[in-house]
Amino acid sequence: MICEIDVNEMPSIGKKMRQNILTLIILRHISKKNSYPYELLSSIRKTRHPLLRDVSKNDIYNTIKSLENGGFIEVASSAKKGGKIYYGITEKGRSALHISKKMMVSFMRSVSRILNA
Repeated sequence: MICEIDVNEMPSIGKKMRQNILTLIILRHISKKNSYPYELLSSIRKTRHPLLRDVSKNDIYNTIKSLENGGFIEVASSAKKGGKIYYGITEKGRSALHISKKMMVSFMRSVSRILNA
């Protein structure tokens, strides 16, 4: 059973973990198809996980800006109507996602072993 979590009451390590997970999820989503921010927000909120349920537009935009500034994603296209900006993943982003996924899986296995010991 997952308890209800108020992100504002989380220790800073929990907030950092949430941001890192959000970054990976956004990068993964964009790796599958070019996406615009509201589409990402809707998809993430559908997970209904307590850590992600209250993700805001600002969380999404700040993460996208950080990924774009780092060269992990780039503007793929801009829609004339509605002003939607679609983002696509770069080769640097694909490499980072691949490495990060492996690291996350390995890390979670280790944490699980420790917590269940």
